[in-house]
Amino acid sequence: MMQKAMGKTSCFAAIILLITAGLAAEVCAEAVDDGREKSAAQQYFDAVAPEDHERFIKYHLDKGLEQRIPNYVSTTPDDFDFVPFQEIVQQPENFSINLLNHFESVFGLRDRDVYNYVKHNVVCTPEGLCFNPGDVGTICCPF
Repeated sequence: MMQKAMGKTSCFAAIILLITAGLAAEVCAEAVDDGREKSAAQQYFDAVAPEDHERFIKYHLDKGLEQRIPNYVSTTPDDFDFVPFQEIVQQPENFSINLLNHFESVFGLRDRDVYNYVKHNVVCTPEGLCFNPGDVGTICCPF
């Protein structure tokens, strides 16, 4: 029974990874195909070292929750820093809340689900399917 549940979870993680990779590829292809520049949000994300992408997303999701939920206090220090990978890019206005909205929309999550991801490193859909948090790095940032 446990193997069957693990198999479903692994399968779901693979599906999510393929979907998000496909979405990322589609967004990138659209930007290249029609000559549009990357969004300010994508440029901001791209300026972060790849090894910091997951921490970067968690940081901004936590800040988004802080902006949305009354009395919520972010668990991440304000001076949390990332290793710049490319030139320094200024944070776009409303980046954290826009990322939170986008993340919830893409994965079908609620604020509580995002909190569990930020706090406990667990990503589960409302249907109870969980997947590897490392897979979320491909969701950023078409907004």
